Amino acid sequence: MLALDVAFEEYFQVTDKDQLGKWLDQNDTNDVYGSFLDEVVNLEYGTLTKKQLNMMLNTIPVGIVFVDTENFIQYLNMPEDHKEMRNTSIVGRNLKYSFSPKLYSRFEKIIDDFKSGNCELYEYKELASVNGKTFKYSYMPVNDKNGKYNGFVEFTEIVED
Repeated sequence: MLALDVAFEEYFQVTDKDQLGKWLDQNDTNDVYGSFLDEVVNLEYGTLTKKQLNMMLNTIPVGIVFVDTENFIQYLNMPEDHKEMRNTSIVGRNLKYSFSPKLYSRFEKIIDDFKSGNCELYEYKELASVNGKTFKYSYMPVNDKNGKYNGFVEFTEIVED
């Protein structure tokens, strides 16, 4: 029983999401503490376990970030070729406190246009300082079936010059 208590305490003391992933990889995810990864997610056109969904999203060679209606970063994936430029600590934070004022003002304009329905896509290319790679950033609103704004998604792709 002591081993379970130690595992339980260790599991819940992990606050860094990267560390949580490492902890789950090193421990039996079929035990009571990791079984949430085996829960099924019912999607519109199929079902996946949370573990399958997470692995699939991290396999896609495109960075994905979801920001909710309150401008909080709710999700980001971690594709292998994006790891150098990604920081998981922004998950759960407001955009306003995650980026410079200049960059945040760009997001404000995009969000305002998405909420008003004036725009359905923003794209731009930028030479990032990560190994001299060029990234294409695309932003799209996430709307429900009635057109109500529910946040936006950012897609980041590495492109050839």
